[in-house]
Amino acid sequence: MVELSYHNMALSFSTIVKAYKDEMKKWPIIPKGSLGRSVVGAGGFPNKLFFGFLFSDNDRGVKFLQECGLLKREMPCSKCGSNMSLWKSESVIDKFRWRCRKGKRGQRCNATRSLRNSSWFTDSKLTLLEIMLLTYDIMQKVPSKAIQKELQTEQNTACDWFQFCREVVLDFVENKSEMIGEEGKVVEIDESKFGKRKNYRGHYVKGQWVFGGVERGTG
Repeated sequence: MVELSYHNMALSFSTIVKAYKDEMKKWPIIPKGSLGRSVVGAGGFPNKLFFGFLFSDNDRGVKFLQECGLLKREMPCSKCGSNMSLWKSESVIDKFRWRCRKGKRGQRCNATRSLRNSSWFTDSKLTLLEIMLLTYDIMQKVPSKAIQKELQTEQNTACDWFQFCREVVLDFVENKSEMIGEEGKVVEIDESKFGKRKNYRGHYVKGQWVFGGVERGTG
């Protein structure tokens, strides 16, 4: 199996979004924008209306997330190791659930797993659409209070997702960071001390020095 780089994954996501947008142009429910603009965003970049129209059909929304790699396309059974099948279930929030129908000696396994198992959506009680909208707003640097008001979520919910996104970004930086600077290269560095004021007053206490560097010519 070929491992995709983060760059290729981003290209793939944009390609998938654009393909769905091209299909949306044929839908009678999509209003027309002025001057030929699309109300669901330009090119391979989605907006919130794109996700709203996409999830007007839950089956289509789930398919999109699978194609983008945000939901599993295959799921091994934890009991027998066989590949599970995706079954419709009106009793769960996503309307789908993984189910194993394999068996031995005339007995079916019947093990089940959440559609969200081992995904970005694991353990959340929000709908798939709500999580996509919330993540979109966080990446667009929308303030948490505005997100909380628009999506009608609890304050802790928005804060937890903000923290979750920060941790993912930090993991990415840590795993993908490369050494900068070499013979003949100039690296510009700066330092800052991050701390806090005691009771929001007085001088800063107990901080952490942070160094940053940028390689001149490459950024």
